[in-house]
Amino acid sequence: MKPIFRNYGLEQKMCGAIKKRLVVKLKYKDDLLERTFEPYILFEQPNTKTFSLCGYQTMNLNDRLAEPGWRDFDFYLVKYFTITDVVFKPDTEFSSFKDIYGSNVIGALDRP
Repeated sequence: MKPIFRNYGLEQKMCGAIKKRLVVKLKYKDDLLERTFEPYILFEQPNTKTFSLCGYQTMNLNDRLAEPGWRDFDFYLVKYFTITDVVFKPDTEFSSFKDIYGSNVIGALDRP
């Protein structure tokens, strides 16, 4: 597997958005237009050692028929994001302590 180079500055910015529960606009991989996304957790995938951003996508301008829903993005493939001033109300069922997130959580809205 090709090594993934981490960008700690971008990770910290995303963690700030997660902690403050701020909506982000992002472009992923080959997106031409932005997606609107509520970030919940940034973590290292236990099996692949890549970092993932998980949350709720409310809009994808690249596919206007796409339903809102939970998405998991390889963080190194997020080519652009901006943090908005819009605060989202988190899903009370979310828990970053589930086994699927492993033990290397960089930031999560339910952790200090």
